[in-house]
Amino acid sequence: MKTLLIFLLVLFPGLAAGQGLPFMEARVLDNCPEGLPALPQPDTLPEWVNKSEVAMAMMRGDGFAFCRAAGICGATYIRFLIDAQGAYVCHRVTREDHPIYTGVYLDLVPIMRFAPGKQAGAPAAGWTEELKLRVPCGIN
Repeated sequence: MKTLLIFLLVLFPGLAAGQGLPFMEARVLDNCPEGLPALPQPDTLPEWVNKSEVAMAMMRGDGFAFCRAAGICGATYIRFLIDAQGAYVCHRVTREDHPIYTGVYLDLVPIMRFAPGKQAGAPAAGWTEELKLRVPCGIN
């Protein structure tokens, strides 16, 4: 394990500082436009509907393989703003245990699918609940 960690540090010199990793380049903690109007809370919150598909894509990705090889563990907590058609609008990272995990998850946003919230039975825009996205360290 120590040999692998030394190899990773040589391959990714910014690792010790949490920088310089390819899957962290587009890491934006809050990409919502300034002045975004407050939305009323819908009766039913938008729901993430393809968790299994996203989990499988994550486990096949380079970022997850890197985290697993380096023994990096943690979780990222994100809220997504979803429009009345169920389309992703923006996100806010509310907490992160490790910035690498945040980058790994944000790379998957384009394949995430959501059901819109409901207000009086009609589709409505709204924020998801805070989603805890994590992978256990011991997964093989």
